[in-house]
Amino acid sequence: MKRKTIAAILGALGLASTLVILPTTSAKAQGDSGSCTLYAKPPFQIEFGIAGDGGRMGCTNNANITVRIREHRRFLPDRTRAQQTGDLVNGEFRLSFPCPILNPKPITVFTETLVNGTNQKVQSPRRTLLGC
Repeated sequence: MKRKTIAAILGALGLASTLVILPTTSAKAQGDSGSCTLYAKPPFQIEFGIAGDGGRMGCTNNANITVRIREHRRFLPDRTRAQQTGDLVNGEFRLSFPCPILNPKPITVFTETLVNGTNQKVQSPRRTLLGC
């Protein structure tokens, strides 16, 4: 409740991009130790675009993962705006995509992390960011 109030106040003051509290969505990865976790952090505004992080932690084996920043589009398939794929034991990928400088519009985005070749996937909460 306090986070929503703080976010609303900062948003009204035009300072929403300075809010650092970001909830992370995670899920236990299968086929590894009990502490292996796949995660996707909510996207955030950067100077001329949007960035997001996703990865895995506490794992003991190598896996091929894909991290995407996706645009939520109502009544249409979600659109991939940035994507990176690679092999990781533990670590994360940071992705970003540029936004137009002229005529920026709000955009609803989320980060998605998946283990390729499996049904393991986790998505961050959707966030509507201004200026893209």
